[in-house]
Amino acid sequence: MFEYYYDYLRDIHLVEIPEGFTYINTTADTDVYLNDNYIPFGFGYDSYITESELKAYSGADVSTMLHTLVIEDDDEEYVSGYLDHCTNLTSNVSADSKDRLASASKSFTADAEGFTAEFNNPKEMLIFFSVPYDEYWQAAIDGRKTEFIRANLGFMAVAVPSGEHIVEFSYHNPALLPGAALSAFGAVACAVYI
Repeated sequence: MFEYYYDYLRDIHLVEIPEGFTYINTTADTDVYLNDNYIPFGFGYDSYITESELKAYSGADVSTMLHTLVIEDDDEEYVSGYLDHCTNLTSNVSADSKDRLASASKSFTADAEGFTAEFNNPKEMLIFFSVPYDEYWQAAIDGRKTEFIRANLGFMAVAVPSGEHIVEFSYHNPALLPGAALSAFGAVACAVYI
């Protein structure tokens, strides 16, 4: 969810302003709206359901994953130590956004190797990041390596203790170095040939 919405075609009115956006101002013929339901990158949940339960729920849509964390069936034993099992799947985007905002990261920075987020949570919880899950990600909390799980149908979540903590994710694909070496060799071979 984006923090702002920009209406560049405001005089033509081709696009209806989405529900949950509040008009801020107009700059250079562009109307600017604030997303009332914006959540910073990295936030926690109070409950979970499994992917099987999500598939069986006839009312499931994207707001279901804002309401409760969706986990792989095999991770239920692990996750149940941190979160309650969700028994009411009725979602309300505004209320759920406020709940997620309460546990959102205090700061977030990204670089070429991954990202870092700071949290100050009143209790231990699973923090969700909308970054595609891959086995080559490595997670650390306060510099100590930790495990993470696949959540919300292909993204990542990590258990973060209560209090102030720094969560770091770094991406290390072992195939990158040999690939770079082969590319360099190919460039040199091409240069010699020419």
